[in-house]
Amino acid sequence: MGDRLTELTASAGRLAAPVVGVVAGSGQVARSAVEAGADLLLVLNSGLYRSLGAGSLAGFLPYGNANGQTLELLKNHVLPRACGVPVIAGVLASDPAIELADHLAALKGLGVAGVTNWPAVDFLDGRFRHALEAEGLGSETEVALIRAARAAGLRAFGFTLGPESAGRFVEAGADGLILNLGLTRPVEGVVERRDQLQQAVVRLNAMLRAATRGAGGRSAWRTGGRSPSRKTWSNCSSTPRSTGSRAGRCSTACRSTARSPRPWSGSRASSAASARKTRPGAPWWAAARP
Repeated sequence: MGDRLTELTASAGRLAAPVVGVVAGSGQVARSAVEAGADLLLVLNSGLYRSLGAGSLAGFLPYGNANGQTLELLKNHVLPRACGVPVIAGVLASDPAIELADHLAALKGLGVAGVTNWPAVDFLDGRFRHALEAEGLGSETEVALIRAARAAGLRAFGFTLGPESAGRFVEAGADGLILNLGLTRPVEGVVERRDQLQQAVVRLNAMLRAATRGAGGRSAWRTGGRSPSRKTWSNCSSTPRSTGSRAGRCSTACRSTARSPRPWSGSRASSAASARKTRPGAPWWAAARP
């Protein structure tokens, strides 16, 4: 699985078809994603809560140990049904109950190909975020995770919501970045939708600029937030690879070219298999909600 993930991250901008990654919160979702042709499976503790009917933010609340929940999903749900598809696991590096090096070694022994910082502290702000940073439980632990994962022979992906953290992950040697545009919110009218899209383009461009710093190309995978349309996507910076998703359920990495990708159709029936139907060489904005 690690070799396949290495191929995907190293071939940024040279793929004729999209790269589809699915956040699997159950064995059923993992099996469906594999059968549909997903290229990647991501295992985050929030996937467990989505399967229970709650939102992704439940993964940030003290309902259980995030790393323990991720291990449970890996062992009993996702890895037995991955069928060779690379698996990326979320790791909460600030967890005082683990020794990070030992935890990463255990993940590698299970067959996990890469890791990302999840739950991501970029979702937190205000006084609580400042308190976490002051206690050494914030962004420094995520940067340390990226470095430790690389040292352990795992692929490392920085989950970021802004250019500052994106820059830190690049400096730490991340193999790729997962660029999140925030939560998907209801839209009251056309004007508000337009404003959200324009804000998404500005945020995405800022993170993409940070993603292209340093030597070598990096995969830049987009997830969450409002999906730019055909017209607004053309305003985004050109990058080796970018992604689109709906509410973080599924991420699709596309070739960035002069042409614009197709906008997300809004159909919940979209799948990894449908993403394969694009003509060779054409970019595609695809999303699915397991």
